[in-house]
Amino acid sequence: MLRKTLEALAISLSLITNSCNVITQINEDSKLQELREQGYDPYHAYACGPDSLHQLLLQFNESVEPKEISKTILENHPISNIARSTLGILRNDAMRITWPWEIKDALEKYLENDKYKITVKTGQHIKLKSDLLQHIAENKKGIALIRDYSSLFNYHWISFQSKPSSLEYYGKNTVITALYNIEER
Repeated sequence: MLRKTLEALAISLSLITNSCNVITQINEDSKLQELREQGYDPYHAYACGPDSLHQLLLQFNESVEPKEISKTILENHPISNIARSTLGILRNDAMRITWPWEIKDALEKYLENDKYKITVKTGQHIKLKSDLLQHIAENKKGIALIRDYSSLFNYHWISFQSKPSSLEYYGKNTVITALYNIEER
């Protein structure tokens, strides 16, 4: 009995997941459909994670398009894709998520590890905000994960080249969750 219930649940989830994706894909505009046909995930291809990495890499004279960064991230993190897809069933915006470990792996892939050191800071929001303001003032290079303090779901990646005004992305509720600083060795 348990086995049949689990099989029915698996089939139901498969149908629900696929039918939602089919319905979403039917309503996509031609630009999104074209990206999908080229092998890209149209929701992740220009999300803030790949876009911020693109902006950051330009500072190192590395020109990699956001959709290529996205494709690399998605190809190298199958477990993360399952989490993204699962959350995407509940909220379509979840397909845009770029997890912190994906950012770090992408940085290590695109920057020469022996030439650059990546330092990750997490912790107290006020300390991280002052650190980020100092990084911006000193023209340091890196990327930060900010979030809306009043929500569990609103996060955004910014590169350090961003103006301090991006620290107000969520208004007075903007807090910094992590800083990824890149320095030459």
